[in-house]
Amino acid sequence: MRSKLNLAALGAGVLAVVMLLAVLVVRPMEAAAWVYTAAFFVGLVGVALAAADGLHERHQRLAFLP
Repeated sequence: MRSKLNLAALGAGVLAVVMLLAVLVVRPMEAAAWVYTAAFFVGLVGVALAAADGLHERHQRLAFLP
């Protein structure tokens, strides 16, 4: 059974891959650069959600230490 965080991470990953594939067909190149940048950030959110889900499954808190 997948948690909501895990499903959200999976969805973000799939969206990032679709956006990266769209870079191949988007013209002009400036627009393709914006799509690539957005895909990077969507993928980054997906990784963060997957990490948060992993912490949640182990009953640990997410903490940022200096």
